[in-house]
Amino acid sequence: MANPGPGVSTVQEPDDGQARAVGNTYPGTPLWVKVSGIVALVVLLLVVLVMVLFGGNHGPMRHIPSGSGPDTPSLTAVRA
Repeated sequence: MANPGPGVSTVQEPDDGQARAVGNTYPGTPLWVKVSGIVALVVLLLVVLVMVLFGGNHGPMRHIPSGSGPDTPSLTAVRA
């Protein structure tokens, strides 16, 4: 077995004869990170769902009354 690095010791297992590294092993993602990620994902999905179902009429034309148009003449007008 190669040198496992500083801060890690090896222990000889009597049953199979293999040396295993013990000591500074990474314990994995903490539970609070997993729970926070799941909560954030659920909130994001709820926001998207509400926007899709109850979004209403949004966009730049929302602020312009439907009967009005630009005050400039049409570009298709014939000039004399």
